[in-house]
Amino acid sequence: MHGPLGAVYALGAVLALWAAGVGVGIDHSIREVLAPLRRTGLVVKIALIDVIVLPALVWALVNTLQVPAGYATGLLLVGIASAGPLALKAAQLARADAVAALSLIVALELANLVAVPFWSSIVLPARAEIDQVNVLLTIVAVVVLPLAVGLACKRLAPVFSNRLSSVLPTVANVTLIAAVGAVLLRDWSAVADAAGQRVPLVAALAVTAALGLGWLAGGPGRDTRRAAALVTGIRANALALAIAASTFPDDPQVRAGVIVFALFSIILPLAAALLVGRRSKGVASSADPFIPLV
Repeated sequence: MHGPLGAVYALGAVLALWAAGVGVGIDHSIREVLAPLRRTGLVVKIALIDVIVLPALVWALVNTLQVPAGYATGLLLVGIASAGPLALKAAQLARADAVAALSLIVALELANLVAVPFWSSIVLPARAEIDQVNVLLTIVAVVVLPLAVGLACKRLAPVFSNRLSSVLPTVANVTLIAAVGAVLLRDWSAVADAAGQRVPLVAALAVTAALGLGWLAGGPGRDTRRAAALVTGIRANALALAIAASTFPDDPQVRAGVIVFALFSIILPLAAALLVGRRSKGVASSADPFIPLV
């Protein structure tokens, strides 16, 4: 996205993710962040869904519904990109296990370094050149670094951290709303143009399936189920957009396919997170200070 709305989206998304990551770092220890990764069964199940099942499902849908090649390519780019960092924010909105969500996001986005080139060589019309260094830097910039800052603040400046923690939910909520609003304003025409080619149908079916499969794979714990569902439901949309821009710069259908899927991948999980979070607001634990109140 270019222009003022593109800048609002980019800045809003980054600030929301940073506020979420710093908040988790302040409110949790390194041991707590790494603990969910010891749950091998959970990590393996979510990885199988995100890295294998969902890309295959999107491929099957675009072929079954005979989506035109350009739109299909855009849909597939999002389908093969796992675990967008925005899932961390969604997990907090849903009052889910945000630490488990963070651990799963880190693991799955690292898996993207292998999975995205693999799938792009199979399902896309031409082998896409993936900048793996850029993918890794993105993970560090929006997931690992904010968490490290939060952990450092908690250790070095506990009084300041407590004050910062009370402000971060508002910052995250406002910037997230601004980012989503900018996307809707800027790209509504692309959504409308793709509607006649069954692109929204593929996106809606894929995101709904992702949420359901994540919920089923999340195990018996309610909070973990919510986190797993949101991690599988929200794709790495920024990565898909970057691939589309570098590999298919002159094909508007590819960009439209990416944008439509990205919008569904943002709006449906966030709506579900807000609904679930509001329903459980009355029973939320007072021990977790980083709970957005949007």
